[in-house]
Amino acid sequence: MIGTKEIEMKKYGMTWDNKFLTSESKTFEEMELALKAAASHLSEMRESGCILDPSSSEDDYMHIYTHDPKVAEHFGMIEDDFDGEEDNFEEDDDSEDESISDD
Repeated sequence: MIGTKEIEMKKYGMTWDNKFLTSESKTFEEMELALKAAASHLSEMRESGCILDPSSSEDDYMHIYTHDPKVAEHFGMIEDDFDGEEDNFEEDDDSEDESISDD
C-alpha cells in the first residue's frame, strides 16, 4: 500500500500541428517524404508511451502528453498542469461554446 501520501504526477505535453506538414512540398515525392517522416515520428511517440488526447482533434492540432520526464525531454515536451484525469489536457471545456453565434 502506498499510504495516505498523495503522489504527484507531473504531466508533460506538446501540440502536434498537422496543418503545415506538407506546406513546403513542391513535388509528390517531397510530400510523401514529409508525411512518412511525420508518421515515423508519431509511431516513435506512441511506442514510447505517449498519450494522444482524443478531445483535442479539432483544427488540425492534437495534444500529446506523457508522465515520463525522459520521454518528455526526448520529444521536447514541456511540463503542464495536471488535474489527475488522463483525458483532460485542455484548460477549458468549450464544448458548449459551439452553440454561440456571431449574430
